[in-house]
Amino acid sequence: MDNGEPLPFDRAAASDYLRKTGEKHGTVIIQISIGDGPGSGQAWGCDLSYDYVKINAEYTT
Repeated sequence: MDNGEPLPFDRAAASDYLRKTGEKHGTVIIQISIGDGPGSGQAWGCDLSYDYVKINAEYTT
């Protein structure tokens, strides 16, 4: 983002990078800097690909 406007990026290249990094390391860390203030945050995500959801939908507890 620049002044609140999204910057152009190569979506296919970003997707390829995230996929390959995830396959190699099992985890992808994304760090974002939005200023010089003292604030911080952390978020966790997971694999919500079609295959992951399909596999987990095939059984019940």
